[in-house]
Amino acid sequence: MQWSTIEQQLINRGLQPHQARELIWGAISSETLIISLAAPMAENQLLEGDIPHENILASVRAMIGSGLIITMPAAVSEENTPPTLFAYAQIIAATRETLYLISPYIDDKGVGKLFSPLQEAKERGVYLKVITRETAKHQLSRTRGIEALFSMFSRQIEVRDYHTEAKGLAHHTSVHAKLIQADNQIGYVGSAELRGNALEKNFEMGAILSPEQAALSLASFKAVWEIARKVVPRNK
Repeated sequence: MQWSTIEQQLINRGLQPHQARELIWGAISSETLIISLAAPMAENQLLEGDIPHENILASVRAMIGSGLIITMPAAVSEENTPPTLFAYAQIIAATRETLYLISPYIDDKGVGKLFSPLQEAKERGVYLKVITRETAKHQLSRTRGIEALFSMFSRQIEVRDYHTEAKGLAHHTSVHAKLIQADNQIGYVGSAELRGNALEKNFEMGAILSPEQAALSLASFKAVWEIARKVVPRNK
């Protein structure tokens, strides 16, 4: 396999180009990636083996750190590199087995902006678990967003709806949290959900979870998951 092919696979996974290249160099120097040719890395050089997932997770941690993730509105910032979108992509890239998502609203634009890392996650066997709300409402963008995830992940996805009503109240208790988490290792919690505007246009703020915090958020996720209603694709 050419090193440029490995680099592209890492970029598809959600890593930045310079980060992917640093990972390859790091794997070569630590002999965790076996090189078939001993010459310096060149465009047509062939490599054997895979970069260990632990290296990818460590790289993701280094890139997004443990501080605040902030997206500024376009009226304030001219930069076109929204940190929230970047953080979402990096967390998807760091997922080995299960990607946990809590998003009250999901739209097709949000799914589209993360299409490549989500598709790559599906192809490497990642299972997606989603908690959302009011899926029976026929809002076109929301319907398309959830259906896009169902279509992409096929049998590797389960969606649950947490929203209850009471006498005379259309909204009794519901999900309002926003979370995206890779296994029990690293995640983001904050104001941004899986919507196009939330990922790159709104003023959003959140934080990256430590492993200890990720364990607690996963326990909370599982508790709500057990009482939430299972959602099936509309075409079934």
